Amino acid sequence: MKNRIAMIAICCAALLFGGSTYAFANGAAEPTEEERPEPAAAMEADVDHHALTARMEAEAQRLLNEKRAIVPQPAREIEARIDPYESALAKATTDAQKEAIRSLEEEAPIAFMYPRKLMTILGELPEDRPRITVEEVKAALNMARSSDGVDMKILMDEMNKIHGAPDLEGGSGLHHIIYALKDDGSMSVNIMYGNVTLYTYDGDDRTRPAMYDLIKDEPILPEPTTAPADVIVP
Repeated sequence: MKNRIAMIAICCAALLFGGSTYAFANGAAEPTEEERPEPAAAMEADVDHHALTARMEAEAQRLLNEKRAIVPQPAREIEARIDPYESALAKATTDAQKEAIRSLEEEAPIAFMYPRKLMTILGELPEDRPRITVEEVKAALNMARSSDGVDMKILMDEMNKIHGAPDLEGGSGLHHIIYALKDDGSMSVNIMYGNVTLYTYDGDDRTRPAMYDLIKDEPILPEPTTAPADVIVP
């Protein structure tokens, strides 16, 4: 975006100085004092400076909006909601808890963790904590919406009031935050890079989920090669 704004500035300079910017960049001699236009004359050139300034401001705002549209929120500006496994082990008060935490760490995919299950093991969440529903996710989304988009921190805070914590969180390169809406993992909400997507699997087939964009409130048509990773609920 900086390059595009720089180009706007160069174009404006070219308009203001009659193309001299381009000439200087290509080795042409700078005009003499006699050739250089008087300041007043330059201001009376065929350039509406107020309109030009307005256009530059409008373009800068457009670029800012474009950036917001591409990246509504940084991948992770949300404080951690559960300690890593080592810290969880430090919190454990019984051998049974420590064994369960070590077992869970071995089961977890590389670079992922199970926040909700860890909190359950440590007694911070009850075993029968209800799972959030699609309707409740939509209600949380409405509370997190603003003119700038969806505030992911507010969204997760509202979801965690019901769900407790994400079921699966982490990733290498792309950060996934996943809430399983069903105990068998057949329906889940994936929060990633400013997107909130509902995945629904039909029966035992976990290679072709139905995907729904909850922010735009519209279905997503999967590409022929789409095969999302299975969401395993520990």
